[in-house]
Amino acid sequence: MIHPVHIDIFGRSVVLVKGETKDSFFRKIKGKIEIPEKHIEQLKSAFNDLEIKNVGACAVDIGDQVIIFRKEIKIDYLVHELVHAIDAICITLGINDTETRAYMIQYLFNQFSSFVDNNTKRRG
Repeated sequence: MIHPVHIDIFGRSVVLVKGETKDSFFRKIKGKIEIPEKHIEQLKSAFNDLEIKNVGACAVDIGDQVIIFRKEIKIDYLVHELVHAIDAICITLGINDTETRAYMIQYLFNQFSSFVDNNTKRRG
């Protein structure tokens, strides 16, 4: 599953991808999001870290932000990774305003909500 959301005003995107293995992840994104060659190894390394550490999700900065979910998508992990993604965008663009960060997180969460509702397991 792959769900990209573009933030027009900032010229950046956040892409939510669910891929159980590194190979399935790259099959899912092929032709759907453009990844510069220099970032392919970075994504492979991030996925390896997920597998080694047995972690469920991570955010990777490749100019745009890619949030990788290895297994199920959990709301609390999504919010956690959205904060990382928005922080990276704000740092890159020199945005220090917490209200802007909050609105960006709210916007992205709302954009992902139907996707998440169909693919989410709640913790607890």
